[in-house]
Amino acid sequence: MAATADTDDSLSERSSNPEQSMTLVKQLVPTSTEPDEMHCSSCRRLFNLRGQTPRLLGCLHSVCSECLNTTLHADESSGIWCPVCRTPLTEQAAPLDYAIMKVLEMEDAMELSGLKCDDCRHDGTATYRCLDCRCNMCDTCKSYHAKFAVTITHELKCLSELTDKNHQVLKEDKLCPQHGLRQHLFCCSKTCMVAMCSTCASVHHNGHDLGPIKSLYEPARQDIMKHNARLAVNISRMEDRITRLNAHEERVKESKRNIESDIHNLFSSLEEKVLARKAVLVNATNKIKDETLKELKGLQDQLRVTERRRQEVMEYSERVKNLCSPAEFLNIDKILTSRMIQVASEPTTLPYQEKEVVFERTSLSDLMAAIGNLCEITTTAEQQQ
Repeated sequence: MAATADTDDSLSERSSNPEQSMTLVKQLVPTSTEPDEMHCSSCRRLFNLRGQTPRLLGCLHSVCSECLNTTLHADESSGIWCPVCRTPLTEQAAPLDYAIMKVLEMEDAMELSGLKCDDCRHDGTATYRCLDCRCNMCDTCKSYHAKFAVTITHELKCLSELTDKNHQVLKEDKLCPQHGLRQHLFCCSKTCMVAMCSTCASVHHNGHDLGPIKSLYEPARQDIMKHNARLAVNISRMEDRITRLNAHEERVKESKRNIESDIHNLFSSLEEKVLARKAVLVNATNKIKDETLKELKGLQDQLRVTERRRQEVMEYSERVKNLCSPAEFLNIDKILTSRMIQVASEPTTLPYQEKEVVFERTSLSDLMAAIGNLCEITTTAEQQQ
C-alpha cells in the first residue's frame, strides 16, 4: 500500500500540469501492438474499469481480473506463475494496480462518456460529481441527491468543469460505499488489507490490526523512499560495472584485431611459398592427366575405327543376302568372305597399362607439422572488482 500511495502521489504531482498529465496518459495508453503496462500480461487485452481491471502480482507485473480468476487459477495444483517472468505466486489474492487504475480513471474522465454513475443501478453515464460524497452520478441521481435533506447542502459540480481543473477532485478517495463516512482507517491483517470507515472497523474488523491511514502512510512512504534510494545506489554500481565491462569489451576487440594482424603478417610469407608449391604440384598432376587422357583417346579412336569397319562389313553382307540372286551371291561370296575374315582377325583390345598417380609427401608434411607448433594463443585472467 505504501508503494501504491507513493505512486499515487507521483501521479498527483504530474497531473498538476495538464501537458504532463496528457503525456503520461499517452505513454500508458497503448497506441500500437507493442507490449506496455496498459495491456494484461496474460491475455494482452487493454485494461479497463469494468471486466479487465488491473491486478498487481507480487513480481509487480499486472494481469486483468478475468485472467487472475480464470486462467491463472485454472489449475492451482500445478502452481500459479506470472505469465511474464514465470515467478511463482505464493498468494492467490492480488490487489488492484492503483497506479494503472488512476490512469484509467483520468482517461475516462477526459472522455467523459466513459465515466459511469456510482449510484445508478442502470449503469448510467456520470455527468456530475458530489464533492462531499466524492462520488459521480448521472442527471437522474443528481436530481434525487439534491432533494434529500441529508444531501441537499452538498456541493455538486459538473464533470466538464472538473475537467478544466486537471482532475484533482476526481482523484480523491471515495467515501465508504456502505456508510458514507470518510475512510480513515486501514486494516493491516493479511486477509484484509483494506481501507474503511470507523463503522466498518467496529462491525466487520473488530479485533483486527487497525491503524489510521495518515499515521501508516508516511512511514510506509519513507520506507519506500529508502528502498528506492538503495536501488538507486545499486543501479549506479551496476551502471559503473557495465561501463567497465564495455571498456573491456572494446579492449578485447582491439586485441583481437592486433593478434589477427600479427598472425596475417607471420603467415603471409609462408603462405606464398605454400601456394607456389601447390601450383607446382597442381601443374604436375595436370600434365600427367593430359598425357594419360591423350593416350586413352588414341586407343579409343583405333577401337572405334575397327568397330566401324566391322559394322560396314555386316551391313554390306546383309544387303547382299537380302537383295542378290543366288548366282549374283556366288559371284561375290569369296571377296565378301575374305573381307569378313580380315576384319574379324583385327584385335578387339589394345595393349594398355593403367598408371596410378601417387601423391608422395616429402618435406611438405614436416613443414605442416612445424606450422602447428609454430605459435599458440592463450589467455591470462585478471581479477575484476
